[in-house]
Amino acid sequence: MAKMCKQFTKLALLAVFSASSAFISAQTTNSASSNNPYAPNPRSRSVQAADALSVPKVVFEGAANGPGVEFVSSTSIVKRDETAATTVVRTGAALSEKYTIGTSDILEIHLKGQQLRCRVYTVSEDGTIDFELAGGKVFVVSKTAFEIEKELDQRIALIGSIGVSVRVKERASHAVEITGSVSSPGVFQLHRDAVPLYVLNASVLPDQSTKLVRLIRLENGAVTEKTLELQKDSDCLIFPGDRLEYIPDDRTTIVGYFYIAGRASITGKQDLTANLTLSGVVAAVSLQKDAAKRIRIRTRTSEGTLKDLEYETRSIKSGKVADIGITQGSIVEFID
Repeated sequence: MAKMCKQFTKLALLAVFSASSAFISAQTTNSASSNNPYAPNPRSRSVQAADALSVPKVVFEGAANGPGVEFVSSTSIVKRDETAATTVVRTGAALSEKYTIGTSDILEIHLKGQQLRCRVYTVSEDGTIDFELAGGKVFVVSKTAFEIEKELDQRIALIGSIGVSVRVKERASHAVEITGSVSSPGVFQLHRDAVPLYVLNASVLPDQSTKLVRLIRLENGAVTEKTLELQKDSDCLIFPGDRLEYIPDDRTTIVGYFYIAGRASITGKQDLTANLTLSGVVAAVSLQKDAAKRIRIRTRTSEGTLKDLEYETRSIKSGKVADIGITQGSIVEFID
């Protein structure tokens, strides 16, 4: 009897051990399956091609309009990415948020923690400033003040400087010429690498009769011209070197012709629009710094003789002299 009890006890213990092993094995299998990174998620659903998203892409429509955005359908995208769906990289926006240094800009540089006064440096034509502590010339064109700070900091670290502060004291490289029906014509310096048209509108105060803006831009050696609507195109980006002529609606009507001669990018017979002025002609021919310094206007009097008037190009561009109207058959000559 005692022997049979021992055998029964041994069989019972073996059964309990087998059941425990099976339970542990099942739990291990379930855990491995749930933690397996390649196992399908039971809560996920299959995404069909019908769930493809319309995603934004940047479309460059030309420098005058700046980048735009259009939406395109993509059947290859089957999972929504909220960041990609809502974030669009806009080059124009980036340009309107920074100012990169150009030639003739004036920088104010101060060594932090030093008792010395700030030193002022003018960016030379080769794009450099002569900063002695950094070993001589430092190339700064197309860099922001913050980027110049970091570079100077690294170059003068050996002398124990605790930092450099760089500030743009005077801007001279981002010029835009404004002419036409505005309260404040002249040359304006942009405080960013690009600004929307409405920013300039707030500065120059267009006349109430002004409805259009003629944008003249030099691109890749060629002069381009585009007419913008003052209100509709107020977000159009304006870049350094652009020329803007604010014009009323009626000035687009052709009423005759005139001639351009001399040192100008546009010469020959031209359409004469209503109320065209000399400043508008200057803006259209895209004069460079080394271009003609004087302008001669030849008009025919009622007696049939030619009458000559001369003006300094700089005075016309800056608005220092009263604007001159261009009449039928006039000859506008750009001379030294």
